[in-house]
Formats: sequence, structure tokens, C-alpha cells
Amino acid sequence: MIPITNFIRSDFKAIHPYTGIQLIKGELADKGAMVVLEEDTQAFIGLLTPLDLVRKPHLLVVDCLSSKPLLKPDSRLGEALGLMQETRQEVLAVVNNEEMKGLVFKNDLVQYLSTQKAWLERKRLEELNIIAHQQVEIEKALKIEKALYHSTKSARILLSTDGTILFLNKIAFESCTDAHRKLLAPGANLRDVAREIPHLVGNDFEGDFNRALQGKHMRMEHEAAAGDTKRWFKIEYNPVTVEQGLLGVSIVATDIHERKQNELLLDRHSQLLQELIYTQSHVLRRPVANILGLVNLISRKALLLEENKVFLDLLEASTRELDEIIKDIVNKASQLE
Repeated sequence: MIPITNFIRSDFKAIHPYTGIQLIKGELADKGAMVVLEEDTQAFIGLLTPLDLVRKPHLLVVDCLSSKPLLKPDSRLGEALGLMQETRQEVLAVVNNEEMKGLVFKNDLVQYLSTQKAWLERKRLEELNIIAHQQVEIEKALKIEKALYHSTKSARILLSTDGTILFLNKIAFESCTDAHRKLLAPGANLRDVAREIPHLVGNDFEGDFNRALQGKHMRMEHEAAAGDTKRWFKIEYNPVTVEQGLLGVSIVATDIHERKQNELLLDRHSQLLQELIYTQSHVLRRPVANILGLVNLISRKALLLEENKVFLDLLEASTRELDEIIKDIVNKASQLE
């Protein structure tokens, strides 16, 4: 509610009650109203307007006065206009404890309201233009997003902040239909679908979706059903923002089954290589070490013919050569790992 304080005119013309009408008639028409005050005490008596002269055409001011409602300094704009409309007055006096404060003219109030109305209308048009521009930008962003979505081999779904599907590309539609016999379409809520198919887009859709809404970028690898088989997918949750703020969350599912199979195969090869290294470094070297120990024991304890010593030296040399070959194989296998 707007107070009338800013609309009170304090530069009013004051006259005495026994002033002749002819003396002030022209000035009254020019000013629109005159305040009638007691000559001695300057107490407020009434308000004289041109309409009073029409209704009560007398010679003295006091005889032309008519009763009018009074406003207070804390009166509101709507209240003042209501009184003016009800009493058909163009101006009212503002009095506080019998002290004259000023005049409020209907034209001032109407002009202010007209200005405010025009300002509000301009503001409304500006806001409508902003909304229209935002809508165009959002539609443009969605078109770009759709073009990008359709141009990739990954399944892509764009969700609003409440989980409603805004868009999904052909790959996402066909993948869900083929694997789960479930139709996905814009307008459906993926939260409801995820409750029916728990591992549709990762192991924790609700948690990953909420974390993406908080601005986090989520990435994970997930093995999911694809028809009658299972395939590996890389799942990405990313927040999507536009000029006006957060639009929603983008989910991208990329088939990485071949890469994952290769990684698993490499892991298996690495495991086999580890086993081979262990066999070479421990199992094969153990009998070699035993042979070297026996050769050393025989050479120190037994009385051998010179010819047998030669054979024993050859046996030791061959065994040590075999030991070096095993060490070399182990080193090269370790480098391959």
C-alpha cells in the first residue's frame, strides 16, 4: 500500500472565510482549491473548490463551503482515491490534529498510477521478451543437443531436474527396447523406469543422478544386459546448464565391450605370465640348484679319477649355463609384463 506522503502539496493558498468570492474566483480556478482558515487562530475551517461555487453560488467564501472528507498524513493512495471517487472531489485536504498539512490532488494520484501502470507494462513486456529469448535459446540448445546426440554411436538421454526425459537419441531408444522390451520416450520419468529396471543406467541411478544435479561429473564402467547376453558399457552422468541455470542431467552410455574383453584378456595373459615367471624362477631353478649342490659335494668328498673329474667339471659348467639361461628367460619375461 502506497502512502500519500509524497503527493501532499504544502504550497496551498489560504484565505479567510469572509473573503469575497469575486476577489478569489479567478485564482481559485487556476489553483483548483483554496484552504479556508480562521483569521485569528488559523484553524482549519474547510476546503473551497470551483465545484463549490457551482453548487452554492454565494458572495462570501464561508457561504460556499461544503463538507468534504479529510485525509491524514498516513492515509494510503487507494483510500484517498476511493474517497475522491465516492464524493466526486478532485482535491482533498490533509489534516493532522486540526493542523493543516497540505492538499492532495486526484490528478497527481492518477498520473502516478498511470506512470506506474506504464512502467509495469514495460517491465512485463521486457520480462516476456526475456522469457521468449530464453525459450529460443533453450530450443536452440536442445536442437544442438539433439544433433550431437544423433551423430554419435553412444546412447544419450537428456533429463530434466526431476528426472523427466527431455530427449533421447535413436541408439538409446533402440537399446532399451531391444534389451529390456521397454519403450523410452520424452515425457516419461527415468526414475520410474530405473525402479523397474534397476541396472538400466548403472548400479546406483538415483545416487548418480542426484550427484550430477549437484554439479559432479560421474563416470563408471558397468556390465548390463543386452538382449540375451551381457555387455560392458561406460556410463557418464554430466550436469547440463544453460544461460539461465541448470537444465538437467545428460546420461551417455558407450559400448566398451570389445575394449573390456581385450583388457580382461590382457589381465589373463598377465596372470599366466606371472605364473610362468614363478615356474621359471622357482620350479625350474630348484633342480638346477640341487645338481650344483651335488656336484660341489662330490668334488669335495669323493676320491675321483682324473677322467671323472673332467666329466664332473663339464656337468657343473653345463648346469651353471642352464641356470644363466633360466635367469635370462625370467628377466625377459619380467620386461614383457
